Amino acid sequence: MQRFAVFGLLALLAGTFATMGAPREAHAGGRSDALAVQVTGSPLGSITSSPVSISPSFAPNITDYVWRCQSGINTIQLTLTAVSGRTITVAGRRAGSVSIEESPIENQAVIISAPDPDATRPPIQYWIRCLPHDFPELNVTRPGTPPPGWYLTGNVFPGRTGGTYAMVLDANGTPVWYRDPAGEQAINVTPLGDGTIAWDGNANPGYPAFEDYDLGTGQTSWLAAPRQPTDLHEIYRMPNGHLMMLSNPWKQDVDMTWAGGGSSANIVDCVLQEIDANHQVTWEWRASDHLSVTESTHPTSAIAFGLVVYDPFHCNSIDTDPVSGNVLLSARHTDAIYLIERASGGIIWKMGGNAVSESGSQILSITRPEASGDFRVARTTSSDGALNGELYSLRLTKAETSCSMSRSRTVSLLTECKRSG
Repeated sequence: MQRFAVFGLLALLAGTFATMGAPREAHAGGRSDALAVQVTGSPLGSITSSPVSISPSFAPNITDYVWRCQSGINTIQLTLTAVSGRTITVAGRRAGSVSIEESPIENQAVIISAPDPDATRPPIQYWIRCLPHDFPELNVTRPGTPPPGWYLTGNVFPGRTGGTYAMVLDANGTPVWYRDPAGEQAINVTPLGDGTIAWDGNANPGYPAFEDYDLGTGQTSWLAAPRQPTDLHEIYRMPNGHLMMLSNPWKQDVDMTWAGGGSSANIVDCVLQEIDANHQVTWEWRASDHLSVTESTHPTSAIAFGLVVYDPFHCNSIDTDPVSGNVLLSARHTDAIYLIERASGGIIWKMGGNAVSESGSQILSITRPEASGDFRVARTTSSDGALNGELYSLRLTKAETSCSMSRSRTVSLLTECKRSG
């Protein structure tokens, strides 16, 4: 699951709501006729419903809620209650608490407009989305105080409900946008900064590709790495507007005897590709040109097309430095992160993993065992001194563990890892 700052995606979603009408993007492609409820008088102190309860429980500062709906019409009684000692008016009825009946169907939203608790602000809208019957069950916990933002995720397997969706969740874990993918799964759900959200679902006929959904037009296109096959682990919009993608072609005749394999084995390689607006490759980097297979700490193998193939690198994520253009790469099966010099393709430094590294590169040791394995890597701060060792700070995330790492001229690596909350 990926988290993005509240302002960027909020602007993207809000802009879509404004141009297309809020009901459509409440459910991303289902019904567009939201049910409106107007409340005047007091701000709301409570919203409850039966027989289906809203989730999460009502709070005046929480604006997004859901019902888990069934197929067909869902007859729901809504009870709206004013703040203590005051009254509200709904559909001509004035009281401290008013109950009304609504009959939403799947993918329909009820939008309740009421006075904001802050009297200086315009009316507030509370959205209650009627989730489809096959929407996956979400188990949401809040360790500590989650940072504000939108959480993009999707489910790989249908689960008990039978459905798969790409989705955007708020800080309460409430779906504020979702879409049934063309394929059977939604992996690596990512905003691309151009009004689209992409995910890998392996639905495009003939080859793997990312399904790219345009929030403004509702149209879907397919994004595949020019060097096939596309790797589902990363798609990233660079500051210059280009895409950075991965592919995982095979390489033959590789000596894997050190791992118990043959002297002419097949491996899954890793190719980074920068792709311009015309879908042309403007920069390319191949792991096997710079990483030794003996760097692998997890040289796993599998049978594919009747052949044994090893996966020594397993590239996971990419980030780029907008100043130097240098590229950060994390590789799961080497337990390492690499800073790649864009101009030469050489490794500037390797952080973690074993002692094997490309000639001329520096190895930075990790002092905490939590900082290994399947991390997502992102640059947090840097300077032009990335090449000469002035400063480079990273943020690594894996499950509930977060690590901050800094490299300077005098200290090779400072590492702090902690669990969320």
